[in-house]
Amino acid sequence: MKTRSIYFDSKHPIVIEVDMAVIFGLNEAIFLKQLNYWLQGSSGKLINGRLWVYNSYDNWQKDNFPFWSVSTVKRIIKKLENQGLVLVENYNKAGFDKTKWYSIDFDKFDNLMANRLGQNDQTSGSKWNGARGQSEQTNTRDYTEITTEIPSATSNAEIEQLADVQAHYQTNLRPRGGIPSAVNQWLADYTKQLGPELVKFAITKGVNQTSNPGPNYIKAILDSWKKKGIATVEQAENEKKVRTTSKRVSRKKEVANDGFGGFEEFL
Repeated sequence: MKTRSIYFDSKHPIVIEVDMAVIFGLNEAIFLKQLNYWLQGSSGKLINGRLWVYNSYDNWQKDNFPFWSVSTVKRIIKKLENQGLVLVENYNKAGFDKTKWYSIDFDKFDNLMANRLGQNDQTSGSKWNGARGQSEQTNTRDYTEITTEIPSATSNAEIEQLADVQAHYQTNLRPRGGIPSAVNQWLADYTKQLGPELVKFAITKGVNQTSNPGPNYIKAILDSWKKKGIATVEQAENEKKVRTTSKRVSRKKEVANDGFGGFEEFL
């Protein structure tokens, strides 16, 4: 069975195989899966025995990866092109049309996957045989090759959850140039610690409380909830109700004290 059949059978555009993310990098794995999704669909055009799709960097970012900046999309494509995994050509009939066409070199993909998975198997074997130093050295080298916007996500479920949070952040805050790396980092951390629904609720809460909340405003909400041990949306909603009730009680006490003081003065 071809390696490609294992990793490209899924028709869902943002489903990531962990092995691909580890070997090529998370962002690169996401792009490869999405590119294959379009190649296998009606957009794929058979040219010289290979399926191709054409797209601009801006449209890749706008229609497929709103959680990345255009510069990030360019960097990912360039890296995959340099590795020989993504093929780039110009099949436009009009000479002035510079829109690029993209395909995947599946033979190259098969070879890289087979080689790297074989190395990982050997590394695992040496680790169990007690070759601790060799195992640690190999793991360190593999780790430094991974370039991700969301380094805390390590499983398919976490990747999908974080992508959902990023899309919610992008839709509500509309950051220019995409989500900054530092923001991606704490979004990933809090998604893992508190869960995606609570992080999305914090984003919505921030937008509802102020017309133009910055990332620090959202982070402050999450910091506060973490400090208070709030771990669910229900707890966050109840915390707001308790705070509102406390303010009302405090206000009533102030009014009562003012009235009592005035009564003493009158006497």
